[in-house]
Amino acid sequence: MPDLSSPVCLFCSSRLTAEFYLLDINKKEMKALDVDTKSRVLCCDMLDDGTILVGTVSWYIHAFVLELSSEVWCIQLNDSVIDIAHLPEGKVFAALADGSIAVLQV
Repeated sequence: MPDLSSPVCLFCSSRLTAEFYLLDINKKEMKALDVDTKSRVLCCDMLDDGTILVGTVSWYIHAFVLELSSEVWCIQLNDSVIDIAHLPEGKVFAALADGSIAVLQV
């Protein structure tokens, strides 16, 4: 069973858009985050500093910080982002639909 003692990010996608929510079970509240992807979400990863990286079908990685509840940066890659992983020293690996891997330093 997942640990729901800390806030959880929820992504609700449709064909052309995605909504981002922060669900806090302890406070019994759900807050919409100010992120406009105009695309479906395929994957996500949380960095050690609390930044959430979200990969989309429209070739973008969006980064946002939960405390700010808004996007801090985004980057367009060469294909749909199907998975994201990171190393503690700030390297981010994005697996793309064409079989390539993009490496970012954040």
